[in-house]
Amino acid sequence: MTEEILLILCGALAGFVNGFLGSGGGIIIIVSLILMRKYKKTKESDAKSDFPSAICAILPMSLISLSRYSEGGNVDYSLVWKLAFPSAIGGIIGAFLLWKLNLNTVRKIFAVLIGISGVIMILK
Repeated sequence: MTEEILLILCGALAGFVNGFLGSGGGIIIIVSLILMRKYKKTKESDAKSDFPSAICAILPMSLISLSRYSEGGNVDYSLVWKLAFPSAIGGIIGAFLLWKLNLNTVRKIFAVLIGISGVIMILK
């Protein structure tokens, strides 16, 4: 399969998971890009662009999912407004740190956060 077809399939799967579960699409994109880079033997220094590229793909996917959830009255906007500003500040700090830390450290942090999230979801 060509890279373009793989990216289209990855995007479709990420969109489905994001719409179905409300999150997780970005994880699929990141893991897919990491695997594609490993297969293509791309320079590791280029891999840091995977994280911001995934965020750009997540934005329209999230907006579409949000519109569908909103139509059904399933969004607690009082909660959204409490999370929005701190999330934006965290995003600024995280984007800054992405370029300061080495790629292996970033990947380990990402894996630990995903692992902790998975354990919490299983236990709760």
